Order: sequence, then structure tokens, then C-alpha cells
Amino acid sequence: MAASTSFRISDAARARLASCAARDGVTVTALLDRISLLAAESDLHPRLIRIALDYAAEHPNEIRERIDRNRTMAERSRQTARQREALLA
Repeated sequence: MAASTSFRISDAARARLASCAARDGVTVTALLDRISLLAAESDLHPRLIRIALDYAAEHPNEIRERIDRNRTMAERSRQTARQREALLA
């Protein structure tokens, strides 16, 4: 059962939170729930998650480039593994 919790945040933080939620097409409450869930599953402090989200919101192109590079490197690694397996077969 969901419980209501009240806390104070700065106007700037409230605006950033609302902006992130609007960008993702979710409510502020849903965004906070996602942060809480991730914190519980990863043992990361919610503050660290919010810092990462703030960084991602301020630097979306850098984040997208890093994700693309990681995907490219992962695919190269999979190809190398397949080629190695073919040589050993």
C-alpha cells in the first residue's frame, strides 16, 4: 500500500524534477518512485542517482554518445568472441 510522504525541496530542484518528469512523459511522483526503486535495487544513495539524472539532463548529447560508444564496443566484443569460437571449433 502506498504511503504519502511530505518533504521540502528547493524551487530549483522542484523545477528540474518537473522538467525531467515532463521530458520522460511521467508524473513527478512516478519519477521519484523510479529513483526509490533504483536506490533499493542498486544500493546507491538516492542523492547519487539524482546527481546522475541532473548530469544526464544537462548533457544529453554526451550521454547519448557514450551509450552509442558502449554499444559499438560491446558488439565488437561479441564479434571477436564469435570469431574466436569459430577458430576453436
